[in-house]
Amino acid sequence: MLYRFLRLWLTLGYRLYFKKVYVRGLNHIDPQRPIIFALNHPTAFIEPTLFGTKLPFSVHFLTRGDVFVKSFKWFFDASNQVPVFRFKDGFSKLRGNRDSFELCHEKLLDDQKLLIFCEGGMKWEKRLRKVQPGAAKLALGTLEKNPDLPLVIHPVGINYDHPAKFQSDVMIEIKEAIEIREYFNRYRSDTRGAIRLLTAELEKNLSGAVIHIENEEDKELVESLWELIKSLSPESPFVALKTFTDKLNILDPVDREKLDDSSKSYTDSLNKWRMNDREFVLASDLKWWSWLYVLPLGLVGLIFKIFNAPPFLLADYISRKSISIVEFVMSIKVVAGFFLYPIYLFFLIFIASYFTTYGWFALLLMPGGLLWTGIREKWRSAMKRIALGEKRLRKMKEDRNKLIPLIQKVMG
Repeated sequence: MLYRFLRLWLTLGYRLYFKKVYVRGLNHIDPQRPIIFALNHPTAFIEPTLFGTKLPFSVHFLTRGDVFVKSFKWFFDASNQVPVFRFKDGFSKLRGNRDSFELCHEKLLDDQKLLIFCEGGMKWEKRLRKVQPGAAKLALGTLEKNPDLPLVIHPVGINYDHPAKFQSDVMIEIKEAIEIREYFNRYRSDTRGAIRLLTAELEKNLSGAVIHIENEEDKELVESLWELIKSLSPESPFVALKTFTDKLNILDPVDREKLDDSSKSYTDSLNKWRMNDREFVLASDLKWWSWLYVLPLGLVGLIFKIFNAPPFLLADYISRKSISIVEFVMSIKVVAGFFLYPIYLFFLIFIASYFTTYGWFALLLMPGGLLWTGIREKWRSAMKRIALGEKRLRKMKEDRNKLIPLIQKVMG
């Protein structure tokens, strides 16, 4: 019951927080089989909860054991969380992993689904880090108990525009299943060798699901061109971004410098006016009749934004003041916002009902907030168009049109 409630609440919350969630590869999943989902890990706990809202079945999560407090064990159990301890948690705690892995084996033997992070830790960056052998050990250890179990691992990549930015996009890429039985015969005679082989295969497949920027000096260039590259494949931006970054990783330094120089005029203009490419395209394509609804709806939405803002401003303050680790900032912000908002809404309804006869008016705050998220980008683009002026707008459009063929050339 708690799992279903949290899933529904998070589904609604993520629809507000993220502008769009792109999901590719759901057709690769056979819900009749036991599955281990092996994910990359750029943030604290957005990945498992977001991915869980996109699945048509329940999933169990392997969670850091140090967050398990005995008094809240009921909550962790009811929300399908299984504790996993690390070396730095102490040898006494590591003994608890035996019980945790036994529980995981039982779940998989019962044809259920597990989610595990397969990198060596958590870090916010656009790259895949070294895949650890935990998923392989769990999978092959389960087959020891039932060699005929049709167990598979699905590599899953979570790729953010920027996890701490409201109304940004996220892309989920689900790769085809890795059959565990293919590695089990070797596991019987060469345990370590089979684990290494399966881990290497998992890393190879997961590398195809994660946008990976190899060179530190390329990060700024990719970030500046991020939205433009996405526009080249609007239905599935992951494909364009993955192709571009993979090619950029091996691009000749001379060609790399030419691309950087060619992009400078356009990206500098975007930065100067605090825009991204998506907002610029909206601004340049804005038709005269669009003003008839963008301006009035934007003004109404702006009013609702002001009244909806307090709990989210408080959540932002809590996340930034209480957490110094960037990987946790979005997670704390999202959780605080999701729980503070209904409290704030009920408080306004109570106050409005107590002092006036228009308490029901407070119920318009939530749909009003949805109105703002829907019109926000067009409103910002309309304001930017006014500020830019037609002459500067044409110059930026020319710079953008010159840049697109160069990007396409890199992508091959």
